[in-house]
Amino acid sequence: DCPFSHRVLLTITLKKIPHQVKLIDLKNKPAWFVDAFPKAEVPVVHFPEGRKEGPEWVSGSDTICDVLEKEYPEPSLRLAQGKEAEVGSKIFGSFVKFVTNADPGKEAELKDALLAEIKSLDAYLRENEGDYLGGARVCSVDVALYPKVKHVCVAAEHYKELQLRKTFSAMDAWMKAFEESVETEDTYYPDEFIVEGWGP
Repeated sequence: DCPFSHRVLLTITLKKIPHQVKLIDLKNKPAWFVDAFPKAEVPVVHFPEGRKEGPEWVSGSDTICDVLEKEYPEPSLRLAQGKEAEVGSKIFGSFVKFVTNADPGKEAELKDALLAEIKSLDAYLRENEGDYLGGARVCSVDVALYPKVKHVCVAAEHYKELQLRKTFSAMDAWMKAFEESVETEDTYYPDEFIVEGWGP
């Protein structure tokens, strides 16, 4: 249920890169994983033999997705316009502060900060031409942002009683464009996993 791992899997899937998925229980990391990759971080991709740069373990969603774009340039996920690069970039940080807050005195302030960021994303999407942030096609910003916004919506509704998708219709339509795509349906996981992951 990790949004950063989901980003990597979406990128691999959209680029139609042959791959094998291995799910890692971070509370009980298998010995083979720790032996092969001592950092034992996720997400991580193992590039095998036959690659110009040689076999390699690459971790961190930003780094992984940059490498994938370079080595598998088609179909491209590069920004179509460029202006969408910073769209929604503060949503996840605002959400983490809000959903983990234990101080009642800060609750309203943190809630307002999150809603302001989501309102900004929704406004951008209303004015945008096409289903995605870059227009008619998915770009790297969509792929990075969608898993985070999915976590925000599911956890905020469960733990804070905020129904964000019903309130922000343009954002909801953008999310549905992902969720109704046959191309990416195998990358999704139940909402219950998200709820459990953000639990106390």
